[in-house]
Formats: sequence, structure tokens, C-alpha cells
Amino acid sequence: AVTPLLGLGDGGPPSAEARLAAQHLYGSGSLLEVFAFNAERFVGDAADVRILSYAPFFLLGVVIGRSGLLTRLTAERPRLLRLRWRLLGWGLAVQAGALGLAVAVPVAREAAPTLLNVGNGVLGLFYACVLTLAVERVGHAWWTDRLAAVGRLALTNYLLQTVVVTTALYGYGLGWYGRVDFLSGLGLSVVIFAAQVVASHWWVTRWGSGPVERLWRRLAYGTS
Repeated sequence: AVTPLLGLGDGGPPSAEARLAAQHLYGSGSLLEVFAFNAERFVGDAADVRILSYAPFFLLGVVIGRSGLLTRLTAERPRLLRLRWRLLGWGLAVQAGALGLAVAVPVAREAAPTLLNVGNGVLGLFYACVLTLAVERVGHAWWTDRLAAVGRLALTNYLLQTVVVTTALYGYGLGWYGRVDFLSGLGLSVVIFAAQVVASHWWVTRWGSGPVERLWRRLAYGTS
């Protein structure tokens, strides 16, 4: 409950000059220049513990997993149906409040990004609820099995997305940073994810778990 508030008072969004400088660096900088810039930003975020703002999402996932909710979806379906629309309403209300606050009360504008992040988290729970209900209803189908494969390689896919997208956008790759509009970015995202769905299903049917997941389990538990 506390960690989303850690971003308050961080000085607000970067200036126009800072955004232009970052865009130029990402679009034309070398791998080492981009790495050094990102490392500096990471240290700055870690110094004022804003990095902990992601902790609640990990902890919430642990709570949901240990509660056994995902093993009794049929019994919990009525509750999830009611919760689904509440989550949507709460998420939209928080985000609308954040945008309204930023417009109507300039002095409170620094709080808007934090509130938007909270709203994003609530809407994320709404999306998860909708998808969970859909999977519970149809059971095993070709698309649910393939989405399950993506989930079993979640960390591998996340890192692979990072490599593919940064290579496409940053200057040491194709240098598309700042040149990709909304529709192009959406199309690129769909293509990347579709490829990962196919690749994940192929990998899981042969090796069961992802390479990074296996390494993570070995480091965490001493077994793969």
C-alpha cells in the first residue's frame, strides 16, 4: 500500500529538453552510451526507492497463487464476475481522477503519474480477471494452450521482447526510436507477441520450461 506513493515528490516529468536529449541518445547512441544512460537512470530510481513501486504486483501474484484461487475457478466464477466490473470501474475512476487532478490543480501535477500507475495496476487486475474467466469457460483449447505456453516462458519472453524491441528502436540497431507512431507500434507489438506464442508452444512441447526459467529455478532452489 505504501510503495506506490514513493514516486511522489520526484520532481515531476522530465523537461522538454531532457526528453529531446534522451530521444537523440536512444535514436543514435551506441550500445555503451545507451547502457551508461540507462544505468544512471536506474541508480537514480533505486536511490529514492521508487523501484520498490513494482513490489506490490509481485506480492499480489504470490498471494493469489497461494490462496488456491486458480485451482477452484468454477466455484469462484460468480465472485469473479462481480469483481470484474468493480475493478474496471475503480481503475477508470482512479485514472480519470489523476488526469483531472493534473489539469485542474497544477500544483498537484506531480501526483498524477503515481495515481495513473495505481489505476494501471487495477486495470491490469481487470484484464487478468476477464482472461481467467474466459479460460475457465472454454477449458483446454488451442489458444488457451498456446497462451499457457507463453506464461510458462514468461521471463524468457520478457527478456526476448526487450532485446528485440531495443534493437529495433535504439541507435545501435535500426534506430526507429521516436519514429514509430501509435499504429505502427501496435502492429509491431502484435507481430512480436504472435511470434512468441508460436515459438513458446514449440519450445514447451519439446523442453517443458524456458531456458531462463530453468536457470532461475536452479539459482533459487538448486534444481532445474
